[in-house]
Amino acid sequence: MLLGEREKQMLELVAQGYSWKEVSTMMHCATGTTKNRMVAVFQKLGAKTRTHAVVIAIQRGELIV
Repeated sequence: MLLGEREKQMLELVAQGYSWKEVSTMMHCATGTTKNRMVAVFQKLGAKTRTHAVVIAIQRGELIV
């Protein structure tokens, strides 16, 4: 399943090492919203952690860091 643009933006910030709170601030949304969206990303990618999600997205060519 492909990631949406907003999901890719969030994952890119996570790949750069930003915390949930920092990502939320940069994306102009609540921390809970960020976490919920990232859970959706984990499910789409079959990932278990933030790092795992980044690695899978890079391998699939959906994220360029």
